[in-house]
Amino acid sequence: MQYMGSPQLHIGDVPRPLGVFIVLTFVWHHSCYALGATFFRSHKYSWIMTSAVLIVLGVICGALWPYDDIARSISSDTAINLVRVWDVIYIFLIALNFWLSYKFFCRQQVIGRFVNI
Repeated sequence: MQYMGSPQLHIGDVPRPLGVFIVLTFVWHHSCYALGATFFRSHKYSWIMTSAVLIVLGVICGALWPYDDIARSISSDTAINLVRVWDVIYIFLIALNFWLSYKFFCRQQVIGRFVNI
C-alpha cells in the first residue's frame, strides 16, 4: 500500500543559495547571542535580554515591512538572486556582530576569581 500523504523533500531538492541562507540565519542568531552576552554581561540571565531585543526588533521589522504583491509576481530566478544578496548581507552582519562583541569585551574590565586580567 502506497502512502498518499505529502511528497517527501530531500536535501538535494533545496536550491544551494537557500540552503546557505538557512545556515547563515542560524550563524547570525548565534552571533546575536554572542553580542548580547557580551553587551549584557552584568546581568545574570543575559540571554533573556538578548531574546527580548531580538523579538522587539523582529516585531518592528515585521510592522515596517511593506505588504504588496511584488513578492508574488517575481520569478524564481529573481527570488534566488535576492537570496544571494541576503547571503552577502548576513555575512556582513555576522562579521559585524562578532567584531562588536570583541570590542565590548575589550572595553570591559574582566575580574576573575583569582586573577585580575
